[in-house]
Amino acid sequence: MDKVLLCGNEAIAQGALEAGCRAATSYPGTPASEIMNYLIKSKSDDFYAEWSNNEKVALEICFGVSTMKQRSICSMKANGFNLCVDSLMSLRKKGLTGGLVLAVVDDPDVRYSDVFQDTREFMKSIGFAIIEPKTVKECLEMTKQAFDLSEEKKRPVFIRITNKIGHLYSPIKIGKRKAPTNPEFDKTPYKFNPYSKEKEEIIPYFCPGCPHESFYKNFSVLEDYIVNGDIGCYEIAGFGNNGKDDKPIREIIDTLFVMGSGLNVSQGQLICNQKSVAFIGDSTFWHSGINGLINACYNKHNIILIIMDNSCVAMTGQHPVPDLSIEKVCEDLGCDVQIVNPYKKEEVEKALNKAVAFSDKINVIISRSCCMLKLKKCNTK
Repeated sequence: MDKVLLCGNEAIAQGALEAGCRAATSYPGTPASEIMNYLIKSKSDDFYAEWSNNEKVALEICFGVSTMKQRSICSMKANGFNLCVDSLMSLRKKGLTGGLVLAVVDDPDVRYSDVFQDTREFMKSIGFAIIEPKTVKECLEMTKQAFDLSEEKKRPVFIRITNKIGHLYSPIKIGKRKAPTNPEFDKTPYKFNPYSKEKEEIIPYFCPGCPHESFYKNFSVLEDYIVNGDIGCYEIAGFGNNGKDDKPIREIIDTLFVMGSGLNVSQGQLICNQKSVAFIGDSTFWHSGINGLINACYNKHNIILIIMDNSCVAMTGQHPVPDLSIEKVCEDLGCDVQIVNPYKKEEVEKALNKAVAFSDKINVIISRSCCMLKLKKCNTK
């Protein structure tokens, strides 16, 4: 095949395509934008690419793709990398299955940023492998190697270049695309949950009368659906059992990463044609989940999102949450919204059945009932 003139960023993109990458995500940011510019023109039946609405959302969508044993790449500038540190830290304890490459383009001349940042220092502290191509040709070849290394280590691999390599052009020989494998979710218990506590002597459980416990009791896990959790009291449904004080509710959640990640993981799985349900709390929704929902609406990822609204940040001591209408925000974004009483089984079942039946839209179910400890505090004042 004849050689094609590519810049370093485009060579990284081509390397990802040749490696059998299933999905690519990014947020626009010079000097890294050419990676996604190249990839988004290459969308096909077995390759998906999108501009996400921030770097954290973009990376966590790749988490979801990786849980399906599919390869993905997330690209960004150095500043955007800072937004992803929390998400990446969660992968240090338990790994991924599909290769995940994080391509970061540094700006040592401070042409496109306000300050200089050498992201290698952050990368080293996280502990994942770093690959640094020095030529445009190496950008392509090392990206393919990065996917292999990621699957070998079961962790993300960083491709780090500077704007000089990223924007340098060179004639490059294009290779054939490797076909992606068939998507498959690894059902090993607690595989994608760094917070599981199955090896601990005492495993936490819900407070007496907790509305979250009641919702889970009334929640029939849908056949062939993955359940993605998030950070809050409701994550107890993913803590696991140790054989001493076992409760079925503690084994409902299949994946759990960081705040606001659950609905992004669901979007990644949906890209791989896998159905799922994402849980999130009211405070976590305002914290960072709202960004993921905006992305789902913008990129038309028709997920099922269950918001566990107990009117406070219960886990930390019943701290306040914004006095705003979650349902109004979701409706304004174009979502179908249902509000249920978690103690009423028929309401929960009806809402779930409707969400499954109307899968051509984003379905939001709000489980609303105040935290029992908050009620107790209010009644004793």
